[in-house]
Amino acid sequence: MNEKGFREYYAGVGGDYVITPIEERASSKWINKDECNRHYIDNLSYGPVFYDKYRCVYYRIARLPDPSIDIHKTPIIKPIEIIVLDKSFEVIGKCRLKEDKYWINQCFVGEDGFHIQVESESEDELRFKTFVFAIDEK
Repeated sequence: MNEKGFREYYAGVGGDYVITPIEERASSKWINKDECNRHYIDNLSYGPVFYDKYRCVYYRIARLPDPSIDIHKTPIIKPIEIIVLDKSFEVIGKCRLKEDKYWINQCFVGEDGFHIQVESESEDELRFKTFVFAIDEK
């Protein structure tokens, strides 16, 4: 296989977010849990990218900063936004998810939409919310 080099695409949430390395805020060689948690909630972070072959789009998951989150309350749940990209990786839509306990590492694309696992009362039960991307025809 031949390496063709890198390609870069902007696939961010936009705005004035600046992602800083944790070393810039660490007060010592060792980083304590509170510093680590504070850094996490103060910074934008991205999750996986999923391809939707039924709609020919990609979904990128973003976890938005929220300094109002209590770093001592677990689990730490940041606001979530789904960025929708076309086949050329151009941003064509965004969706801010309503507050819920989403397991964004437990997602998949199916014929009927983008499924994100949500909390259920039973460990034996899998629950998903399904999101369907649609272009507004104006």
